[in-house]
Amino acid sequence: MPTFDLYGFAETDLSAVSQAVEGVLGVEFARRDNPHMGGEFFATRPGPGNEHFVLRRNHDPGTDGPAEGDFAKYPTLLYVNCTGRSEEVRARLQSLDGPPEHLRQGPLRR
Repeated sequence: MPTFDLYGFAETDLSAVSQAVEGVLGVEFARRDNPHMGGEFFATRPGPGNEHFVLRRNHDPGTDGPAEGDFAKYPTLLYVNCTGRSEEVRARLQSLDGPPEHLRQGPLRR
């Protein structure tokens, strides 16, 4: 069953995190800009099963607070959407220098 996962990084440099994640997961991020997502963010094209990744700052410009309030201490968030390989992704991310914290997992709501 496809799930979503949320990871938090202590690193504040989105470009550095995107390059590191690309290297361990073999995905390619494209830089995007959306004021509703706090400005600059990175996203992948959907892959098998519509799996895709979104890397963004933990900032909600609408409230001027964190986008994920329960995880305010993490300035950078990685959303792993529609994945059927949560354990593999988690293991690969843990190989990074300064690995992210796995914050949440849940079934995909359709």
